[in-house]
Amino acid sequence: MPALKKVGDFTILEHLGKGGMGDVYSAIQEPLGRKVALKVLLDRGEKDPTARQRFHLEAQAISRLDHTNVVSLYNYGQENGLSYFSMQYIDGFSLDQAIPAEGLHIELVIDYAKQICRGLQYAHARKIVHRDIKPQNILIDSSGVCKISDFGIAQLFTEKITRAGMAVGTPEYMSPEQASGDPLDYRTDIYSLGIVLYEMLTGDVPFSGEKPLSIVYSHVHDIPQHPSRHRKNMPQRLELIILKCLKKGRTERYSSVGEILNDLDTVEQEEHIGVYAKPEKEDTPINRRITDRRMGDRRGAATGKIQVDPFVYPLFSTSFWYYTLRQQWISLILLILLGIHLIVQ
Repeated sequence: MPALKKVGDFTILEHLGKGGMGDVYSAIQEPLGRKVALKVLLDRGEKDPTARQRFHLEAQAISRLDHTNVVSLYNYGQENGLSYFSMQYIDGFSLDQAIPAEGLHIELVIDYAKQICRGLQYAHARKIVHRDIKPQNILIDSSGVCKISDFGIAQLFTEKITRAGMAVGTPEYMSPEQASGDPLDYRTDIYSLGIVLYEMLTGDVPFSGEKPLSIVYSHVHDIPQHPSRHRKNMPQRLELIILKCLKKGRTERYSSVGEILNDLDTVEQEEHIGVYAKPEKEDTPINRRITDRRMGDRRGAATGKIQVDPFVYPLFSTSFWYYTLRQQWISLILLILLGIHLIVQ
């Protein structure tokens, strides 16, 4: 395809990026003089009925959304055999560009998490499942407002990840049911959101690898390491929220994004996880709500007590042996003191 200079009423400024289906440009909409992001279906996509349908569905999905935390659609059209749609131009950066190796500041993680949740909650209320929530699809403007973008595979419930030439979702952020090609609902976005929260906190995703199939296998079969293994200074309840989002069975996750928002409001930044963390005074109703014993969870992280998780590392944890030995020494000292007291008498 030759370099584009004009599409419909849009004068092309520069090429911003390329996705699986389309090129994205910055452009000026005439005669309004408005700067927009213009997405144009790739030339090979015009020859593929499925690609054209996906492109149309993406525009249709965005057109139903009008929310602060979702990129807005302006118009959709065709010009000289090219399908395109224009969107709100975000003067900022994507979330993946903002996450350092050590993770974001806790306050920023909670702020971004709540904004993403509000955008997802709005989309879900309009029966739209994004299916590709990841940091690259979260745009952040100069005011710090998060915008969910790229609804390119939203609502395509019948596609399978094994279909030739069709990558439905990103392996690192796929839910187990998405990786298995099962029918999807809103809870697939909740799992992907959990991955994004994990990455914002630790600087990395829980499952990665060179081969997509090995990553997909991990989503289906492997238990993620607790985020606190990689970052100690994190709120206790925030880890519980993430781990509940990342449950393998969708019935064990949050049933709605609204529930996540409610629990995020209970996160207190001064409550940290770690072997030296100060225990909470009681087992609170909030912690019981976030972590259900019937789901096989343990609330050690929430209470500041040593975690004995059968799926992680009960016998190989340094903190486990530290506490065990410390208790033994305390008992030994008490016995010695008691013996000295009896001898003196």
